[in-house]
Amino acid sequence: MTQEIQNDPILRKIAAIQRTAQWWVLFRGVLAVLIVACGLVLVGVLLDHAFILQRSARAVFFSLFLIVCCVGLAASLVVSLVCRVSRLYVARQVERQAPALRNALISYLQAGEDPRTPPQVRALLQDAAYRHVRSVGPALLARPERSVRLGWALICISVLFALYTLLSPKSAVVSVERLFAPAADIMPPTRTQISAVLPGDVYVLRGAPVLIRAKVDGAVPEHVSALWSGQSSATSLCCFPRRG
Repeated sequence: MTQEIQNDPILRKIAAIQRTAQWWVLFRGVLAVLIVACGLVLVGVLLDHAFILQRSARAVFFSLFLIVCCVGLAASLVVSLVCRVSRLYVARQVERQAPALRNALISYLQAGEDPRTPPQVRALLQDAAYRHVRSVGPALLARPERSVRLGWALICISVLFALYTLLSPKSAVVSVERLFAPAADIMPPTRTQISAVLPGDVYVLRGAPVLIRAKVDGAVPEHVSALWSGQSSATSLCCFPRRG
């Protein structure tokens, strides 16, 4: 069959159209998986902000995310390989693009499948069909408008995610880290982010006062707590705002 396609310019053109159509099907499948993945991440961030997901819930989300993405990619690959358009369907679409063919291309394909067709008749049909087929592009069945719609959907959900990340009082980046590292001990995001704590590590005498200053972003908490830890004379001071 491969040798037959290589020796026949019409069959080579049809095969190129079939391959291009398969690649576009795979591309649309990948776009759909990306849309679903972005949607799942956005939903996970919203849930973490609203309910502070515990480790078990984050593990369930991470497993569900991997399963959905892997199954979606596998399905896209299988569909692109299995759903191969037939030669006759390609020929019909080519004839719609070139009405002057007048069923010559389909007749040529049918004649090639019938061993009783004289070689001279088959050669005449080939010459008549190839004059029109050679000008047809391989993207005849690409259906780019479907890919454009999926592309716009991906852009919209990405913009929505970006806007929420910028406008949310809680950090979406921290929630994403918590969702994709469910076993890690990452504190949940709050409306207050501490960007600097002064004086940091200090040495003081027992009972001596220490002035702690913190630079915070976001909402200013009503109360803060100072956590003391250390050995011997070394101390480590940290400020933790009340969860908002």
